[in-house]
Amino acid sequence: QPDLGFHVERAETPGGSWSRLTAEPVRRLEDAAEIRRRLGAEAESFLTFFGDVPRIDAQRFEEVMSSPLARSLIQLQSVKTPPLAAVLGETFEDRQLVPGSSFRYRILRVDAGGAETLWAQSEELVLHGRRDEVPVPDGLRGQAGDRRALLSWNHQPQLSRSGQTVGYRVYRAERPFGPFRPASAEIIVPSRVDGELPEFLFADRFLLNDVDYWYRVTSVNLAGFESPPTDAILIRPRATVLLPPPLDLAGRPLEDAVYLRWTRPAAEGIEGFVIYRATQFEGPYQPVGLSPAAASSFLDRDVSTGGIYWYYLTSQDGQANESEPSDKVQVFLSDAVPPVAPEGVEAQGTEEGILISWQPNSESDLEGYVVERTTRISRRAEETRADGPFFTLFTGTTTETSYWDPVSPDSQTRYAYRVVALDRSWNRSAASEVVFARMPDIVPPPSPAVHSARVEDGQVVLRWSGPLAEDLAGFWVYRTPESADRGQRLNKSLLAAEVQSYQDATAEPGEVYVYAVSAQDESGNEGDPSPGVRLEFMDLRAPEPPQNVRIEVRREGLEISWRAGGADSLILYRSGPNEGPPAILTQLEGETTSYLDRDVERGSTYTYTLRALDPSGNLSPPSEPASARFE
Repeated sequence: QPDLGFHVERAETPGGSWSRLTAEPVRRLEDAAEIRRRLGAEAESFLTFFGDVPRIDAQRFEEVMSSPLARSLIQLQSVKTPPLAAVLGETFEDRQLVPGSSFRYRILRVDAGGAETLWAQSEELVLHGRRDEVPVPDGLRGQAGDRRALLSWNHQPQLSRSGQTVGYRVYRAERPFGPFRPASAEIIVPSRVDGELPEFLFADRFLLNDVDYWYRVTSVNLAGFESPPTDAILIRPRATVLLPPPLDLAGRPLEDAVYLRWTRPAAEGIEGFVIYRATQFEGPYQPVGLSPAAASSFLDRDVSTGGIYWYYLTSQDGQANESEPSDKVQVFLSDAVPPVAPEGVEAQGTEEGILISWQPNSESDLEGYVVERTTRISRRAEETRADGPFFTLFTGTTTETSYWDPVSPDSQTRYAYRVVALDRSWNRSAASEVVFARMPDIVPPPSPAVHSARVEDGQVVLRWSGPLAEDLAGFWVYRTPESADRGQRLNKSLLAAEVQSYQDATAEPGEVYVYAVSAQDESGNEGDPSPGVRLEFMDLRAPEPPQNVRIEVRREGLEISWRAGGADSLILYRSGPNEGPPAILTQLEGETTSYLDRDVERGSTYTYTLRALDPSGNLSPPSEPASARFE
């Protein structure tokens, strides 16, 4: 009968009684479908050891784990992939600890009858709460490999047992003094295989050969505090031929998965095969599975129908050295589900022809689009209809989201257009909504006559008279600073034809502007702007923004510094992950030249700008933005 699992208990030291932390025994998952859900793409490299079975019962699990090679590979994989340790029922996370406390743990094995026996017990652990209490690793050393760097250092088990060091972080840089960035997303926890630590504790892969890389390592204690780093060491990866790659790689669709087969090369030292996948021939390729040396097939379930996938394999030895890639193979998972009809279709006549545009579809297996046209159009009551038939305007498909129909500029024919999407399985979507267009006239309306531009209630008010044009659609208002060569259009949308005034609330005090107005007809033709009208908007000028904004990453947060310009006060803005547009962080005295932002999250990037405020309430433009990532 299989065991029920394990209970975890904790006792404070010295002299504390044992308290149970697990309401139910922690046990190994047996259902293969649940294991795939928990591990995702990592599941197949684990399940390959047990064959294609729906459940991994106790007998089958013991048979596989009786093999030293399989046991070693699974143990190494569980260290690399923490969720696998949870699948194996070998992990528990205690979140109810207080820094500075000391305690012990013990693991009780629960058999099928519910009887409990002591399985393991820890030494006294201390939850250290300060960075200077975390010991710096010593003995850092490395070895170059083919596109990889192998690192090791002196791991002291007694520090792990006391909680002073529960793991390590490795940092990498391409210059001796940095910047150093994490070389691994996970904390590295050395694991013994058959009672021995591996020769190297960390392998940094997919590097460039003949390039210098600098590494340093820190320790992490039970409270999550990190030690100062070791001195950096230099490693330069070099190309070597280690093992022959797998042979005769072939792949085919198998329902909603990809089935790969290969021939094992006749060579000594092969301990497994690494499966790589990409969505295009050139890559990038990512590892999706690790197969034992005895296997000659792999089932990739982490794929989508309608996708094109490229694969290659490498042979791997016991030191994680890999061979050159095998030949690549392409597998296409066809489907019978058509794309959705394209949306947002628009058609507009221009001097060069009629431009048809639409919004992109989101299907991952989209092949492209076709554009169809007809001139058989009827109008019934208030409805315009395209009676067809529709004809395709070009051969094949286009991956663009627009198409120029080169209609003659003299044509006054009205055309109807629609767009159809096709996927890689040549499933055809329903047609989009039909849109209509014709070639426009190309004569713009005359210029308006601007009567006045004056300041009223703190705003510039502009008044004009429009031209006598039957197809007049509206007006555009332009403003040009007298010191600038180019102006800007002030209204975001066209002013209606009956509107003959505009209020400019964005004029800056102390600036001199030249205003002009242009007219546009119903066909989109815009005439020349009117003669400019000059206006000086007050004599107050906003202060200059702070200069030389810089950011330094500190242990407590991000320190922003700048050169002040003598303003009355300063306003500091910040934008970060999920924070939307820049928002006010704080207001400072005008002579302030630095600020430490402690309210930041590690791994996030923040952008800062400053504005100066003078005693009259004039606000400067924003400073040049400065960004930094808090590590």
